[in-house]
Amino acid sequence: MKKMNRQDFFLKALSNRAEVYHFLGRLKSSRADFEQVVKLARDTGHDEAALAGLSVLYGELGAYDQELIYANRLISITRNRDLRSRGKALIRKAGALRDKGNLRSSLRISERSVKLFRRARKSQKLTPRDRRAIQLDLSNAYKTMGMIY
Repeated sequence: MKKMNRQDFFLKALSNRAEVYHFLGRLKSSRADFEQVVKLARDTGHDEAALAGLSVLYGELGAYDQELIYANRLISITRNRDLRSRGKALIRKAGALRDKGNLRSSLRISERSVKLFRRARKSQKLTPRDRRAIQLDLSNAYKTMGMIY
C-alpha cells in the first residue's frame, strides 16, 4: 500500500467529509468541500472522486446542466488515466445524460464504458481485489443501461 503524504491525507479526509455531508443532506457543505478538493487536487486522483461527487450532487438537486458539466470535466481529466478511471467517468456521464432525458446518448456511452471495463478486466497485471472492483464497475455499467430501458 502506498504511503500517503500530508496533502493526500488532507484531500482524502476532505473528500470523505464531503461524502458524509452529502449523506446527511448538508448539500451546501458537501458542495463546498468537493469544490475545495477539485481546486487543490490537480492530477492527484482525488479530483476524480470530487468531480464525480459534484456531478451526483447536482443531479440530485435537479440541476442537470451542472451535473453534465461536472461529468464532462471528469471525462476530460481521465483521458490519459487507466481504463477503469475512464470507464467510471463514462458511467457518470451516462447517468447525467439519462437524468437529463437524453437516453440514446446515455445508452451509447454506457456501452462504451462496458467495453472499457471488459478491456481492463483482461489485463494481466490485476490483483484479485482489482478484478473484483472492475467486476463491480461493470455491474454498475449494466445497471445504468438497465435504468435506461
